[in-house]
Amino acid sequence: MSRDHSTESTDIDQSVPREDRLGVRHSGAARSESTGSAPMRQRVEDSSGGRLGPAGWPARTWGLILDALASPPAAAVFFMVVLFLWDLVGLTNVSYFGHTNQKATDIAIKYFGGALIAEQVRLLAIQVAVALLLGLVAWALLAARDLVRCGPMEPKRDASVATVGATAAGGHVGCTFERRPSSRFVRFLRALGVVALLHGYVLARALVWMPALYAGAWYSRGGWRASLQAFLTDRLGLIGLDIVAFLVVSVLVFGPLLHRTVRRRWLVARAGMRSRSGLLGRLRGALAGISSGGWSVWAWLTAPILVLAGLLALAGWMTAPSSGHGNKGPNILILASDGVRVDRMVDRGKTLAPHVWKLSQRSAVFTRAYTSLARTFPSWVTLLTGRFPERHGIRHMFPTTAQLARVGLALPGHLAAHGYRTEVMADYAGEIFSRVDLGFQRVSAPAFDFSKIVEQTGLRVHTNLLPYVTGGLGRRFVPMVNGFPDASDPFILARRVRRALVRLQHRDRFFLTVFFSVTHFPYAAPNPYYRRYAVPGYRGPFKYGKTRMFGEGKPSGKDIRQVRGLYDGTVSAMDDAMAQVFVTLKRLGLAKNTIVVITADHGENLYEPGVGMGHGDHLRDEASLRIPLIIHVPGVAGQRVDTVVRDVDLAPTLAALVGHPMPSVDGHDLRPLIEGKRRDLGLNAYSETGLWFTMAGEGWKADDRMPYPEVLGGLMEVDPKHGFSIRVKKRYADLVIAAKHRCIVSGRWKLIYQPLPDGVHLHLYDAIRDPLSQHDLATQHPKMVARLWQKLRSWMLQDPHARQVGDYVLPAAWNAGAPGRSGTSHSRVSASAARR
Repeated sequence: MSRDHSTESTDIDQSVPREDRLGVRHSGAARSESTGSAPMRQRVEDSSGGRLGPAGWPARTWGLILDALASPPAAAVFFMVVLFLWDLVGLTNVSYFGHTNQKATDIAIKYFGGALIAEQVRLLAIQVAVALLLGLVAWALLAARDLVRCGPMEPKRDASVATVGATAAGGHVGCTFERRPSSRFVRFLRALGVVALLHGYVLARALVWMPALYAGAWYSRGGWRASLQAFLTDRLGLIGLDIVAFLVVSVLVFGPLLHRTVRRRWLVARAGMRSRSGLLGRLRGALAGISSGGWSVWAWLTAPILVLAGLLALAGWMTAPSSGHGNKGPNILILASDGVRVDRMVDRGKTLAPHVWKLSQRSAVFTRAYTSLARTFPSWVTLLTGRFPERHGIRHMFPTTAQLARVGLALPGHLAAHGYRTEVMADYAGEIFSRVDLGFQRVSAPAFDFSKIVEQTGLRVHTNLLPYVTGGLGRRFVPMVNGFPDASDPFILARRVRRALVRLQHRDRFFLTVFFSVTHFPYAAPNPYYRRYAVPGYRGPFKYGKTRMFGEGKPSGKDIRQVRGLYDGTVSAMDDAMAQVFVTLKRLGLAKNTIVVITADHGENLYEPGVGMGHGDHLRDEASLRIPLIIHVPGVAGQRVDTVVRDVDLAPTLAALVGHPMPSVDGHDLRPLIEGKRRDLGLNAYSETGLWFTMAGEGWKADDRMPYPEVLGGLMEVDPKHGFSIRVKKRYADLVIAAKHRCIVSGRWKLIYQPLPDGVHLHLYDAIRDPLSQHDLATQHPKMVARLWQKLRSWMLQDPHARQVGDYVLPAAWNAGAPGRSGTSHSRVSASAARR
């Protein structure tokens, strides 16, 4: 009878091995103790607590399916899909720069409903893939925890002090009972909890790293969401989050080990104390017990340090100077950033942008460089063609396909024809490079049209997916993130530029243009720059960025200081990102034969009196009209040039510096100023306003502008025949050109041409003594008004599509007729002076 019983037990052990839930097989003694007296059973439990039927395989397969559904990856997929559907509820309106429009939403549904659904399915697939990765991490953590716990065995509760001391010295701790396996539901909940913790950490880190991107879903909603994000960004920070995460993982994984180790050390120390007499002897015995068998603990502590040291050594090896590339040069590297003010780069450059300021000490620094049109698209075309907007035809941000085709020769195409490798790299504001052909052989910039706005709106609502796709790797799978205004990370762009330089070093010569967007609205710098110059304790609407482009109401003094602080933070972030490019340029040995240009497309108003914020709306201020222009030519001493130069002068200057002058340009070669041979070229700067987004605004009184519909009020249309591009409606195309204000800057004087329905108004300001143009001097200096008006009008009429009607300069094809004659006192003075 005993033989049969033992045989039956052995058969059961062989068919269904007794293992714990981690696959740790019990010792023979433990197995015989637990199974030797058990009766023969027709049904046995599997290792996970399920039951196997007599047939075996169908039930086993069902058990495996249930086990898989209870696993961490399945729990993660369930968790992330629920979050995806929850976020999807917020997809109701198409928005851009914080503004929504019902007509735009209707167009999106009409033309892109199917594409939007398909894109949501793709995003869901990406979120499921992310969930599987989270599930694997959770699985590893739970497995590590169970391994650390040494399976389902527990030390003997009644172990003597001597036994514990022996096991601490290297013996085996016996086990007297087996923990009952958890049910599948409990395991699912446990995995769900770990996945939620992991996702919470990733999301919290994203809230700190790029808070402006999530402010709409968190801070702007107020309540506990706002308090939580403010606590994370202002109190905890990235380091605090990482410390908390480390402690949580340590407790989760190594908590049982720590508990067992502390308990054993305590018991051994107590045994050592009892084995010796005297206070000193007991102390020595306790210390000996604590230190016994402690090597594994120290190994756990020192291993991360050794790994970190190895990574630092590898990084040092990778950043060692490179040699042997085939680059001959001279190369040209343009590093530009959107909307950078001259005062931030020159007057405050030593503290706000120290790396660029250091380069400027060995460069030609132009303090009075003017943009021809303070909007990104026309400004860049002007910078790279060397022609004024009237000549190249791009007069605002929404040109037609025909206008784009008529731009003509630009510097990248010109240099490409002379053996240069020409490339451009940009983040969100650089979408213009994907819309116009300027001769770049490689364009790495976001695309822009109405369909892209719809796609971005469909992604933006998924705040639980964004943390996984806003990094450098995630943007490769979801490139539309690069088009987000509040996800512009200059360091991601800098890494792309550094990789490009490694590739370009093997070319004979290259022309590389880099355009950073972090300094543009909404001034959303990544951590820690957004709080570096912010108002301490600020909890207003602009805590993490400028939430709306216009129509925000009158800001308070603290709001203005906060916005300026946010802007200064973006300048610092841009400077540090450019510094990484400088380091790579030097490491690759390219610094000695590369001309480096630091510039911008335009400046920026930051609530200066009478102009509000933004750019392209006013000509009175100097902050948005002037751009930083720093040209570093290796081997040429630094110069500071305080006379007027223009954006149209950059392309012909660079072409001349590399020995390939450009034909048919409006600009001048600035080499005499760069080399210190001359101090002034006697240049006049000409500028015009951009497309007005709204008829109302800071600094504008009633009837200060020739009216036309607002951008979101009927001015624009979507062209489905040309890739759903956004353009000005044809019937308003000439009106928006006729309504532009123009100006000329000559020496210290600035004259502004302001066409209105009641006549042309001319205003004169001292640009040196009155940079904010607060005092109109037209009545005091009529001869200067007459002289400058003659020059300005002659320049305006160089436009082949312009004609003069009275005092107006209007598009030749416009059939509306002259809006009227001069009527105001300024107009009478200026008009009479102009006729002399």
